[in-house]
Amino acid sequence: MKKFSLDTKWYSGDFPKQSGIYLIAVRYKTGFGGFEFGFWNGDSWSTSPSMHIVAWAETDTLINSLELSWPESDDTTMFKRQTSTTDGDDDFIEV
Repeated sequence: MKKFSLDTKWYSGDFPKQSGIYLIAVRYKTGFGGFEFGFWNGDSWSTSPSMHIVAWAETDTLINSLELSWPESDDTTMFKRQTSTTDGDDDFIEV
């Protein structure tokens, strides 16, 4: 797979405003570092105590920057509804 550069807006020194999954840059007690996905529960990161979070980035920004193909193994067919409903359901049904 060909590698490419992706501009990432990193945040450090503050915390996400919403709970969710974020891309995090971590430093381990060993001195090594890497990238992982981490969950912010609204109060703290749900990560190992051996991880020091250096910075975080919003996952949706990362995903929206990529052009991804859908997995071929998904054989579910989706159909758009012909009539609108007010029952709170989305506009698609699985068959």
